[in-house]
Amino acid sequence: MSLPSSISSPATGPNPLRQSLVPVKSDTLRFTPQEYKEAISFHAKQTTRQSPYPGQNFEDLDAFLQRPSTSSRISFGHQSKLPSSSVGTLYTFSTSTNVQTNVQTNTTENTTANGTANDGSTTISRKMDLSSVKQLDEQLLSIAPAHKTSYLLFLAGYLSSEWLTTVGSLCSVDPEHYQRHLRYLARQPYFSVPPLPSAAENIITLRFVTLGFRHPTGSSQRHIDRLRSDGIKDMDTYFHNLKRNRETQVKIGDSIVRRYSVHDERYFSIEQEISISINRIGRNWIALIWLDAGNDLSESLHGPWLTEDSSIEPSRMSRWKEVFLPTIRHRPRLALRSKRYALPPEEQYHSGHLPQVAALLRKDYGKYLDTKLIQIDPFYALHEIFSFSAASELQYLNLIDEKLGPETGWAILDEEIPSLSNLLYNREVLHTHIQQLKENIETIKCRGCNQWPRALTNSDLGRKADEAANILLRDFEYLLTKAENLSKRCDAGMAVVMNNANLAESRRAIAQASRVSKLTLLAFFYVPLSFTSSFFGMNFAQFGTSSTLGIWLWFAVSAPVLVLSFIFYQWDVPGFIKRSLIYYKMKRWFYRVW
Repeated sequence: MSLPSSISSPATGPNPLRQSLVPVKSDTLRFTPQEYKEAISFHAKQTTRQSPYPGQNFEDLDAFLQRPSTSSRISFGHQSKLPSSSVGTLYTFSTSTNVQTNVQTNTTENTTANGTANDGSTTISRKMDLSSVKQLDEQLLSIAPAHKTSYLLFLAGYLSSEWLTTVGSLCSVDPEHYQRHLRYLARQPYFSVPPLPSAAENIITLRFVTLGFRHPTGSSQRHIDRLRSDGIKDMDTYFHNLKRNRETQVKIGDSIVRRYSVHDERYFSIEQEISISINRIGRNWIALIWLDAGNDLSESLHGPWLTEDSSIEPSRMSRWKEVFLPTIRHRPRLALRSKRYALPPEEQYHSGHLPQVAALLRKDYGKYLDTKLIQIDPFYALHEIFSFSAASELQYLNLIDEKLGPETGWAILDEEIPSLSNLLYNREVLHTHIQQLKENIETIKCRGCNQWPRALTNSDLGRKADEAANILLRDFEYLLTKAENLSKRCDAGMAVVMNNANLAESRRAIAQASRVSKLTLLAFFYVPLSFTSSFFGMNFAQFGTSSTLGIWLWFAVSAPVLVLSFIFYQWDVPGFIKRSLIYYKMKRWFYRVW
């Protein structure tokens, strides 16, 4: 989605807050929600017979948007208990020369104590929880057009068609954003994702991982493999239920899980996504941030990450065997300033068994970011989201690192039958993470998109934005290096396992050859004796079968035969004959005769 060529400041003269943009065409189209839906439906019906730009990959999105929406509000029953009963949160950052006393203002180092900047303008930060699309419409229209305003719109979990069409029409959202975020609805793959970098520069996808712990019921490799195979089947069922969209199973605000991985009998992980795009509202920009984390997962559509413990009373909230580990985020002197980060009681979770930090990310966002810089630099405004994704990725890679220790260290030599299952499994999941990290690094290098607004590079705010971007780049490059090293450890571990398997096979072959040698030695004694026995037919006087032959004759014949056999067994008689003078004489005689 293209952006305006410039967003000028109402103040005259030099202003470090003025934005530097690459000039682009103004191609923003305005639609009503119904027109927005119809435009997507028309494109979805374009085939290769009708257009050089077919839209068949939008068929599933079109079908989703055509579903009737029973209500624009969230269905909060016994299964939906989000804090503040909201599915969306809108942050507004506006500049005005008049400071109103009834508006709460975040102050930063670029503003004075009362929120007034050095150039006389004021950055006013507002936050509003949204439980209906009507509230969003009213809020976006309440800002005076003369104000320079920027928005951060957070959407959480599963959304209805009414939410998507209304947000899409109000914010001029590129339907490609919805298409990529809802790709789990696809019935027919078209292999268009991931797209080319040029087609994805305004749509960012970040992954965040939540680690889980369960009380083990087994520790064998067969048990772990069974957990993994069962998880694959359960995820197929989970996505099938998402596609069917039965109201009794999936509700607005329910959390969505993209991938479920089993690392051993105790630890597992779930992967979710955050999709981001920058769009226009008049001369202003709005960041649409859609998180998979919404309702508590124990109160959303169930998947393999939940197993009910039959030994616990159903009335108890902790009847599940699984527990999610918190996503640990680091800040300087965090332990000494923890009270500043605590949410007010009305924003906190008071129910649910599997709370996630990601679900609270939108509740107090940007509290310690520069509000002036948030207002003019969209990429800087996304700094905390990128940092959260990096923190969750680090925990995930640290878990993989720990689990690879027994699989790639010297302890594997003690295993009689080492398995490649864990190494292959970890290498596969690491490969997807490496690809995602590479895409995120490219996004950071170009600061989201070349057409996004930026603070002037020679200003204090510009230098601060560059410093924040460099911090993200360093962190994500560290994560990429760590993931690639872990993948190499998997490859090295598999090579060690294969070499050990070859050595074990060689040892078995040597042992088998030794047993065959013993059998050959045993046959050396019995074959000559069998020959002499069959020669005489055991017709001896002692057996009553002969009147002349005594059994002593059998012993007299068998002894020389055994001696002769031993000579042939012990010495290389054919080689000795070949090397002897007799051999050469016979050879010359043979040539003369013939």
